[in-house]
Amino acid sequence: KKPVTIANKKKGASYTFRADKKAIISVSKKGIVTGRKTGTAKITVREKYKGKTRTLGTVKVKVKK
Repeated sequence: KKPVTIANKKKGASYTFRADKKAIISVSKKGIVTGRKTGTAKITVREKYKGKTRTLGTVKVKVKK
């Protein structure tokens, strides 16, 4: 298990994490990534602040077992 770290977090903002391949990884509401099986997946990080939502970026994750 590894956390996704966000630099320059805004006070009062909320963040969501979404994995594109849920069979390979799972990601919690707090951004903790758990590998399920070998492979590569991407996590998209979104920020909601003052009623506006934007994508901060994606993280590529490689799972080895």
